[in-house]
Amino acid sequence: MQIADYDAVIALWERAGLSYEPQGRDSFSAISRQLQAFGHLMFVAEADGQIIGTVFGSHDGRKGWINRLAVDPRYRRQGLAQQLVQRAEEALACEGLRIIAALIEAPNVPSLALFKRLDYEERRDIVYFRKFLQDRTGEEMTPMPFCPQCRYEYRAGLHQCPDCGAALIEKLLEEEPTPYGSLVTVYIAKDITEANLAKALLAEAQIEAFAGYDLGPAYPVGQIEVRVAEPHAPEARELIAEFLKAGEFPSWNRGLGSMSDADRML
Repeated sequence: MQIADYDAVIALWERAGLSYEPQGRDSFSAISRQLQAFGHLMFVAEADGQIIGTVFGSHDGRKGWINRLAVDPRYRRQGLAQQLVQRAEEALACEGLRIIAALIEAPNVPSLALFKRLDYEERRDIVYFRKFLQDRTGEEMTPMPFCPQCRYEYRAGLHQCPDCGAALIEKLLEEEPTPYGSLVTVYIAKDITEANLAKALLAEAQIEAFAGYDLGPAYPVGQIEVRVAEPHAPEARELIAEFLKAGEFPSWNRGLGSMSDADRML
């Protein structure tokens, strides 16, 4: 990637639904600094003179990271995401790195399936922490807003969830415990019909699944989380990923809502 690609890269991220911080880590100046440090690890894919894919690699000298993986919706399901990851892996290997990692949101089934297919080891014994520092003016950096219904994080500057229309908030409240024990989100359905399809698929494998409307009185509007008991989560994600890959449910091809970093890449 070159800094001249900046506007085209931002346009791609918007088409791909990838959240970004235009006033923060993804500003022109911030990307310029990243290119100075890791430009040889930051790649774009092009077709017909247009940028259709990105992947940014970085490292701390001990471990490499895969970031900003995105593919234009028109070019998905053609193996491009896999090629981008492998290109970044090759570049990081040339730096002498032997461990490469990626952070993926749990409901992002296609991304989980992609990295598993590429032989990445899933670690559940590590807890991710973060902290918003103050900038040089002493003002606190603008936090990313969240949707209280979809529970997704969006880019700074948005005030309304593009999926369900709810007003965004600065911090998510802790979810109340349910009578079903510890539940884990394994899929984000675009509507109640798709949620029921996912539940039926998992029921065939003897996995009891719950949708948002099972856990509260409100009628579901927009996207719906499908959850299972934590011990069944890996198997449930794998089953759903297999059906997505096989295209068994065409309507699922547009599912998965507004997720960040490695989302919607198959």
